[in-house]
Amino acid sequence: MVRYSSLFGVALLALAPTRAGADMTATYQRPGAVSTAGVLTIEVASNGDVRAGNDDRGYYLWKNGKGYEVRPGPGGPTVIRTADTAAARAGIRPASEIMQPWLPVDTVSINGRKGTRYFISGVSHNPGAMPLVISRDPSLAMLAAGHRRLAAMQESNFPGDDSPERVSFREVIAQGAPIDLLGSQLVSISTAAIPSTRFRVPAAPVAAALVREHQAAVRAATNPAAPTSENMLRGQDRFIKRAVWASDRLWLLTERGTLSSVAPGEINRRTETTPGLPADICVAGAALVILGVDGQMSRLEDRSWHAMQRLDLNGEAVQALSCTDQRVIAVSRNRLVVSAGGRQRTVPLSAPLTGPIVRTAPFDTGTTLLLGLAKGEWGGGLERIDTNTGAVSEVPGLGGPINGVGPEPGHPGCVVATVGLVHFFPSGQVVEACGDKVRRLYYKPYTMQKSWPADPPKLPFETVPFYALTAAADGLWVAGGDGLYAITAGRPITFKIMPPFEQIDGVDISFAVPGLALVRTDIDAHVSLSGGAPLLVAR
Repeated sequence: MVRYSSLFGVALLALAPTRAGADMTATYQRPGAVSTAGVLTIEVASNGDVRAGNDDRGYYLWKNGKGYEVRPGPGGPTVIRTADTAAARAGIRPASEIMQPWLPVDTVSINGRKGTRYFISGVSHNPGAMPLVISRDPSLAMLAAGHRRLAAMQESNFPGDDSPERVSFREVIAQGAPIDLLGSQLVSISTAAIPSTRFRVPAAPVAAALVREHQAAVRAATNPAAPTSENMLRGQDRFIKRAVWASDRLWLLTERGTLSSVAPGEINRRTETTPGLPADICVAGAALVILGVDGQMSRLEDRSWHAMQRLDLNGEAVQALSCTDQRVIAVSRNRLVVSAGGRQRTVPLSAPLTGPIVRTAPFDTGTTLLLGLAKGEWGGGLERIDTNTGAVSEVPGLGGPINGVGPEPGHPGCVVATVGLVHFFPSGQVVEACGDKVRRLYYKPYTMQKSWPADPPKLPFETVPFYALTAAADGLWVAGGDGLYAITAGRPITFKIMPPFEQIDGVDISFAVPGLALVRTDIDAHVSLSGGAPLLVAR
């Protein structure tokens, strides 16, 4: 069992500070390791404060008798009060418990220090087994006290766990200071004074309500309720392929063709009756338009559907639907159908659209259809389609799922495209495309630093993903993984924290930001290991 690794510990024990004396810094490292990523540094102040972890990857902080988790966050460190995590996990038992205790095996020497080696019962002969080696050296007493605080902060990682492993671990860690901590060996000790700034809480802690929301989501994902027909239907309602605003309502279309709507203040979504099975929806002239899988277009007026033109789809599935006041464009993998002035024409594509497309973001310039494709872990791209000739060319240099496309404020002829993916790790950026010229407008790393290079040659490993965008009166709004971003002409991009969502018949929806509506979709789960992605609609 790995200890001091996950950064979700909560202090359950109030341990008195050690008596005044010199500070102590201990460094642990795995034998043969060459990377600093695996270095564990434990700093213990003479007043009892403790900091343990890695400056780049996050750390625990015990200050003035309170515990905190500090980890890389979007644009700077994220701080979580360990007491808030404890409260959010109250009454929860771990998914698994180890029923064998830690037992002493022998005495060993680690880098010149002797200690008792412990293994979990029955695994000492396993080559991969990780030991604990405890030294009772009095000179390491301050370090031992720091480890006891860290062990206490770990308690809520395994709430309700009173297994033999858990109980015996507490007893072992009370014997002294680890000189081998599950394979990381103590390599150096320093008693130099530690600057007090090392024990400063680096940012305002996350609100307790958000911690509870996160823990509730984790419980729902790891301990799902027994499936019922109602739960399964509601789960399907979260696979939303398109969201639009019309007639003072938010309209949601699922991948199965179910159309529902909700207005601000309503506590239930209204399932809508449609003339046929919808393939996609859009808004033209402020009215909702649906395109059926049979090609029939219908317009909603006074809560009644009115038949429009029937498009010749030639039996092909619709990948995207674009509507402006001048024309409607339906896109399949092999062709466009353009409807304008009551007439339609079919335009074969010079190259088919390929791959597992889960979401599309169309933007009609009048002569060209720019089509963002999101394919999850398989990437995506921004396709430029000539609506007269059908010539298809990819805007170069983007190389990721394109979740939104819109006109760049103050730059006629240029567009903004959003790139975002969560597949094991988050990644994304906001880019400008002017013809074939592409440049990065913005990115935000997950980092422990509060500032970062504006335009590095290579993006950091983890960055905030960016999803849908929508035009507003003075520019664009972009939905990022951590909140909303406003893009206006001649001004820096500004950030607004993600508003709270409420579940309406199983779907997460927010009307909290004036002029905007947000909804989470799970449709990306088909092609990536991610949670819900925000769709953003102007209202």
